[in-house]
Amino acid sequence: MSANTRVQRFEVQSNGTFVIHNIQLQDRGQYLCSARNLHGIDKMMVTLVVLAHAPKMMLPRHKDMTVYLGNSALLECQAQGLPIPNISWVLPDRSVVRAISNREQKVMLFTNGTLQVKNTNYLDKGIYKCIASNAAGADMLSVRLQIAALPPTIQEQLWENQTISDGQSAFMHCTAKGAPGPVVRWVSFTGAQLRPSQFVNGNLFVFPNGTLFIRKPTEKDAGNYQCVALNSVGVAKRTVNLQVQRHSTTARIMSTSAHSTDVRYGGHLSLNCSATGSLPNPEITWSLPDGTMVNGIPQSDHSWVLGMKEEGDYTCYAENRIGKDEMKVHIKVVADAPIIRNNVYSVVKVPFGETAFLNCSLHLTHVTMIKLIGNALQ
Repeated sequence: MSANTRVQRFEVQSNGTFVIHNIQLQDRGQYLCSARNLHGIDKMMVTLVVLAHAPKMMLPRHKDMTVYLGNSALLECQAQGLPIPNISWVLPDRSVVRAISNREQKVMLFTNGTLQVKNTNYLDKGIYKCIASNAAGADMLSVRLQIAALPPTIQEQLWENQTISDGQSAFMHCTAKGAPGPVVRWVSFTGAQLRPSQFVNGNLFVFPNGTLFIRKPTEKDAGNYQCVALNSVGVAKRTVNLQVQRHSTTARIMSTSAHSTDVRYGGHLSLNCSATGSLPNPEITWSLPDGTMVNGIPQSDHSWVLGMKEEGDYTCYAENRIGKDEMKVHIKVVADAPIIRNNVYSVVKVPFGETAFLNCSLHLTHVTMIKLIGNALQ
């Protein structure tokens, strides 16, 4: 080749320098430079040595790997060499993967030589061969891939009793493991299917982690709830028995009639007593001034003729198994002085031997009735 010429990868520059682009192993050898003019000729021999190293695997050449069904498998392959080796994989079905993956797919080859097999199944088991090659040679390693499966297991107790108070929210956990990953659902005592991330009846919700949430359950929500964890190789179940207890509150008198009341003959008297409390509702009892107890559940309503002996303290009692409360009402009976009708001076004349009627008519007050009322508020 003469100066200022280029053929493919070879070039002779104007100053006589011989350039070889993208040098290959076959370019090694002796190159002769010849210079001549009218006065003579000169020659120079150059021996070109191309440095190259055959690939060498950096990992063990034989390896066994086990992954669970449905998981991804990462098969590593690292090699050194000069020039840098090209990595390719031969799959169990004898297909070859050479190109670096630039999009998501089941089998992907990364730039570092690692092969990924996504969402493994039983057809993916077998021997995978990694081949590292360059111009100086090749090296190989193999990975035997096994696919394993595990039936679901639930981490919590398989039977649990859970008791909460009325108005509290309930959380029922169900942590399941397996390969492939199990699908978790709940079944209520009514047979309703409860799947993750959906509300049922406005108060039942299953979180993605398998926890069942019941918002402020009442007694009608009590019963057995079953967690079912399912995958392709098995099923596991767990049952939670939910009991809802109403919150107990002590008996407490909320209101009564005025603590001191004057009652006149001819008037009307009604004594009220209202109380709250639950589990159970309070029993209302009245104590009369003479010590007589008058009961009423949930209401006492008693009437009788009011006389002076009914004057005194009336005590209302409200009681349930949690506690007792009482409140007194004092009644004073006010009597009017007698009034003679037609209170004027008169003369009555009666014949001898007859019967004399001397009228003295009194103006009497009306008979008064007393009523006791007790109400247990819900």
